Amino acid sequence: MMGEDGIFEWARRHNCEFGVDKFQLLDMSRKRVRHTFLLNRRVPMPRSNLTLEEYTIRSAEQEAAALAKARDWISRFTWLARPSQGITAKYARQLYKAITLPRIMYGAEIYLTPPRRALTEQQRSKGMRTQRAIVGKLAATQRQAMLMVTSGMQSTASNVLEVITGYLPFHLMVERFRFKAALQLAALPPTHPLFKHVQRAVVRDVQRHHTPIHALLHNFRISPKNIEKIQATRWNAKWKSRVKWCIPKDRENAMEEECRDSNRVKVYTDGSGYEGGIGAAAAMMSNGQRREAARLRLECTVYNGECTALAMGMELIQQQVYVEKATIYMDNQASIRALSSQCPGPGHYLLDYFHEVFVKTKKKHTGLQLTV
Repeated sequence: MMGEDGIFEWARRHNCEFGVDKFQLLDMSRKRVRHTFLLNRRVPMPRSNLTLEEYTIRSAEQEAAALAKARDWISRFTWLARPSQGITAKYARQLYKAITLPRIMYGAEIYLTPPRRALTEQQRSKGMRTQRAIVGKLAATQRQAMLMVTSGMQSTASNVLEVITGYLPFHLMVERFRFKAALQLAALPPTHPLFKHVQRAVVRDVQRHHTPIHALLHNFRISPKNIEKIQATRWNAKWKSRVKWCIPKDRENAMEEECRDSNRVKVYTDGSGYEGGIGAAAAMMSNGQRREAARLRLECTVYNGECTALAMGMELIQQQVYVEKATIYMDNQASIRALSSQCPGPGHYLLDYFHEVFVKTKKKHTGLQLTV
């Protein structure tokens, strides 16, 4: 650890620090047991004189630390929000919501997980009582903060203070932070150390070795497959779209340009709301006659429906024997402008797929000229 290539030398080169005060000494034996997550891997086992409670997370200590932290932050918040020389109620409310509350709720998704997999019903009921007790104590600290924000009397009901300040009841606040943690787990990139564990945990809710990851993902029914990941960079910095597009000034000019268009292949796409969902459709015309059409029902935004219809139209062109010139017509200016944009955003994975299909179509239809 202190050697030439030790962890402290590594930390100095990478501008990192280790919390030495958090280091724990664990006596391990040569005996190996099955890993909690990787069932085909075996890891060293602690000595027989150590029980399970001695090397697992102790919720009692975590809850006591959270309560002490909450009281410390509330004391600081009280000093800042004092009526005489403190900040105004507007900034006091935002300060508690943006700074104090996240500090208090740090790690709540671990030690405030409901005891769903207790060994017996008695242990389960005991765990629920303990959790309700710590949530009640933390809710008392939130009540003090609401009294400071509103300058209300001590006899004011908590639900009235929650309505005035706009804060959620504390038990719902806990669920909100747990739900946020579940979304963060579902949106982890493949390079994250927890990515593989999340992928395994979301498959099924195990009966043994039930971890907080299982509880978060299965309680809120969140799957990483249903979470859209927005990439930080979509294309190379020198990338330029090879799709030609134009937006007429008004409806009359658009109709005139459509009439003057002499291309043999024309594709009309549209995406709009339909029966509580979003419908995407694409129809291809060849020499004035309808050749092929595709339709799809989605549960997304109208913008995503327009982009999906655009990709469907590109696939219709790709399926043809040979196309020299083609035009795709759509009525969404935002989707058309996004064809030449590199900025990441929601729904842009559909446009990335459109460009990938366009590149494949260019290889099949040599010399293809496409206009949107």
